[in-house]
Amino acid sequence: FYQGIKNGKPMGAMLIDNIIGKSFPITFMTVLNTDGTVRDVEIMIYRESQGWEVKYDSFLSQFFGKDSSSDRRKILTITGATLSVNALKLGVYKAMAAYEVLYLNKMSTIASH
Repeated sequence: FYQGIKNGKPMGAMLIDNIIGKSFPITFMTVLNTDGTVRDVEIMIYRESQGWEVKYDSFLSQFFGKDSSSDRRKILTITGATLSVNALKLGVYKAMAAYEVLYLNKMSTIASH
């Protein structure tokens, strides 16, 4: 994770990752708020010949405000891009879960002492 800092305070975190679509990796970026909710998701490199519709804001914006406990099934699929959609859902939710374990759980442990 890369941490965003402004005036010495954390503003969130960003992770660049790859997840396999149908046959090739999809390189994407997940930007998280300090509470672990999604601020932004961007496709950086899409290598498949089909399913490129996952790059549209109308699809990616469905992740905004979600956290690792949000129901993945509520992210609508795109006809003809099912494998890419499922791959991105998995990738974004993995990023949220990792952030929760690495940062949110650590902060709550520190706050409780």
